[in-house]
Amino acid sequence: MNLVNVVYLSPELILIGTAFFLLFVDLFLVKDLSLSTNLAILGTITSLAIETTLFGIKENACGVFYIDPFSCFIKVVFLSCLLITLFLSKNYFEKAKNKAEYCFILLLSTVGMMGVSSAGEMVTFYICLELISISSYILVSFLRDKRSIEAGIKYLLFSALSSAIFLYGMSLLYGMSGTTNMADASRILLDQETNKIQVLTIILILSGFLFKADIVPFHAWVPDVYEGAPTPITGWLATGSKIAGFVAIIRFLIGPLGHLLFRWPDLFFILACATIIIGNLSAIPQKNIKRLLAYSSISHAGYIAIGLCAYSALGTASILFYVAGYSLATLGAFAVVCLTKMEQIEEYNGFYKKEPLLALVMLLCLASLAGLPPFIGFAGKFFIFGAALENGLLSLAIIGVLFSVVSVYYYFSVIKAIYFGEAYERNLSIPVYAKALLCLILISLVLFGIFPSPIMDKAQIAISSIASL
Repeated sequence: MNLVNVVYLSPELILIGTAFFLLFVDLFLVKDLSLSTNLAILGTITSLAIETTLFGIKENACGVFYIDPFSCFIKVVFLSCLLITLFLSKNYFEKAKNKAEYCFILLLSTVGMMGVSSAGEMVTFYICLELISISSYILVSFLRDKRSIEAGIKYLLFSALSSAIFLYGMSLLYGMSGTTNMADASRILLDQETNKIQVLTIILILSGFLFKADIVPFHAWVPDVYEGAPTPITGWLATGSKIAGFVAIIRFLIGPLGHLLFRWPDLFFILACATIIIGNLSAIPQKNIKRLLAYSSISHAGYIAIGLCAYSALGTASILFYVAGYSLATLGAFAVVCLTKMEQIEEYNGFYKKEPLLALVMLLCLASLAGLPPFIGFAGKFFIFGAALENGLLSLAIIGVLFSVVSVYYYFSVIKAIYFGEAYERNLSIPVYAKALLCLILISLVLFGIFPSPIMDKAQIAISSIASL
C-alpha cells in the first residue's frame, strides 16, 4: 500500500487504529470506564473530519476500493451515525465494565459499512458485509440478559441464512464471469445473452441485500431484534445497518450490474408497496416504543425503495438525501428512549412537564419521520415522490402519500402520551453533553428541512460519480 492509498483510506485506518488502541489501553494501562468511549469519540471525529475533505476525489485505492463522491457521502452519514451512537452509549452503558470491547466492536462494524460503500471487488465486498453482521450479533446480545441474547440468536439465524444465499449468488456470478472484479464481471455478462442463470444470480444477490435493508418479506426479524437489543444498538441497526443494505444495492447492482436486472423497477414496485403497507399497518397497535420504531423503520425502507423503482439520477440521489434525514430523525427519537430508558409508550404520559427538551426532540423527530413540513423528513419524501412522478409512477407516489398520513396516527399516539397524558413521578438525570447533542439534532432537522440544497447537491454529485442513469 503506497502513501496515496494510505491517505485515501485514512478514515478507515484511523477507526481501526483507534479500535485496537483503546482495547490495548483498557487491557494493559488504564481501567477507566469513560476513557474507552472518549477515545472512540475522538477517533470518530478525526475520521469524519478527514472524510469530508475527500469528497471531490475519484480514485481506486489498492485496486479494490473506489474512492469517489458516492462513497464519501455515505461514509460521512455512517460516521455521523456512529458519533451519535457513541454519545448515547456513554450514558446508557455508564457502569458497564466492558466498554472497551463494546467500542471496539462498534468501530469495526463501521469500518465494514464504509468498506461496503467503497468495495469494487466481490471478496472484499463479502468480507465487509460479514464484518457488519458478526459485529451486530455481538452488539445485539451485549446486555447478556434473556431478552438481549434471544434477540441476538434470532438475528444470527436470519442473517446467516441471508449471507449463505448472497454468497451462493456471488459464486454463480464468479462462475459466469471468471473474475471477482464487479466492473469486469459486468462487462463480461453484458456481452452474453440474458439467461436463467443470470436471473437466478441477481435474485440470490438481491435477497441478501434486502435482508440488510429490512424490505418485506425479509423483515420478520426486525421487531424482536430491535426490542431486545440495547437501545443505542437498536438505533444503530435502524440507521447504519439499514443504510448499508441500500448502499450495497446501489454499489453492487446499479453501478456495475444495473442493466442485467430483468425489469427490476417492476420488482421493486411490488416490494416497495408491500413494505410501506405492512410496516405502517403493523406499527399502529404497538405499545412498546422500540417495536413501534421498528415497524416505522420497515415502512421507511419502503419509501427508500421508491427511489430504486424510479431508476433515475434524481431517484437515486433522493435515496441518499432520504437516508441522511431519516438517520437524523431516527437517532433523535432513539436518543430520547436511550436517555430515559423507558420503552412502554404509557410511561411517557405527561413527560413534557419533567423534561421539556426531550419531549420537544421526540415531537420534532416523529414529525420529521411522518414527513411533516418544515422538517428534513418532508424534504426527503418530497424528493422521493417527485422522482416517482417524474418516471410515471403515480400510483406508487399516491400509496406513499396515503400511508405517510397513516403514519401520523401512530407517531402522534406517542406525542399524545407525552403532552396530554397524566404525568408520572420520575426523576431523570440528563448529562449536559446529551442536551447539547439533542439541540444540534433539533437545529439540523429544521435547518436542512428549510434549506435542503447543501445535502441534495452533494447527493446528486455522488450519484453521478458511479452510474449513468
